[in-house]
Amino acid sequence: MLIASSFVVEEFTVSRSDRNKVLVRLGDRIYGIPWRQADEIAADLRRRTPSEVPDGPNLEMVLMSIVKDRIHLIPQKLCAKLWPALLTKARECEEQEQAERIAYDNAILFRAGVPIGLSDDPKIRDETAKLAAWDSDLRRYMPGGIKSKVMCGTPVIVVHPPKEKVS
Repeated sequence: MLIASSFVVEEFTVSRSDRNKVLVRLGDRIYGIPWRQADEIAADLRRRTPSEVPDGPNLEMVLMSIVKDRIHLIPQKLCAKLWPALLTKARECEEQEQAERIAYDNAILFRAGVPIGLSDDPKIRDETAKLAAWDSDLRRYMPGGIKSKVMCGTPVIVVHPPKEKVS
């Protein structure tokens, strides 16, 4: 049986701590959530939020999310903004936790001549350049030097609203 306090959330703030936790301020309470749990919560909130939230007051449409044995009642308008923020910060924490693996994988791509990176973090890109140039295993199994001369960050797709047709 889950015994928890509940309250309606009016506003939120999401940030990342230095210990790979997602910090979430819901109302007047702050929670440090491990990034994996934040990712699961974001996925759950995404499933519960309709694709289009109607304008106007939506007091009758409320979602529940359980964080640290508390039930939070979140209006759908706010939830439509909360889950992408949670997901973004959880992915940033995951990137920092997996930094060594990302740098090594990126070094393989860089040495093979693929200019697209796997991270936009400057520290990971610097480590990638070092690994591509000096890692003995990569130099042994991928001879011929670094084939890519430029390292870009991760590609981003920007979706713009469609242009209005002039009649």
